[in-house]
Amino acid sequence: NLFGYNNDSSYDDKTIKNKGFSTQARLSASIRLNKTTNMQLQGNYNGPVKTFQNERLEMYVANFGLSKNIWDNQGTLNLNVQDIFNSRRRRANTQGETFYREMNMQMMPRTVMLSLSYRFKNKDAQETKPKSRRQEQSGDFGGDDGPM
Repeated sequence: NLFGYNNDSSYDDKTIKNKGFSTQARLSASIRLNKTTNMQLQGNYNGPVKTFQNERLEMYVANFGLSKNIWDNQGTLNLNVQDIFNSRRRRANTQGETFYREMNMQMMPRTVMLSLSYRFKNKDAQETKPKSRRQEQSGDFGGDDGPM
């Protein structure tokens, strides 16, 4: 997104006008590397914006994920990295007649997560027996002995 802004502000008989353009962008990509491996990339960018006393600086972040099916699709190994470059920071400069302040705030530092999931009953790996219409209606999912 590309957008324009036009701020007309006044305080104590002082008028400040700020106008300009800024941007916001998002990128998301899912890539299948092979039959059992998937990768995801995601990025955000917010361009700088000026207000009455404040100038918000640009902010950007990139995330990465990798997923691998293992053990004949009975398990999945996931690797996820949030904020790959450790750049997700809100930065701003504020100024008045008698002060100047720089702010640099990191919401959450880089996070790396590795997880393993195991599926005890994978329907793809089992042979499923079709249910009769009577079993579906009566809720009988048992063997030959009939309802419990």
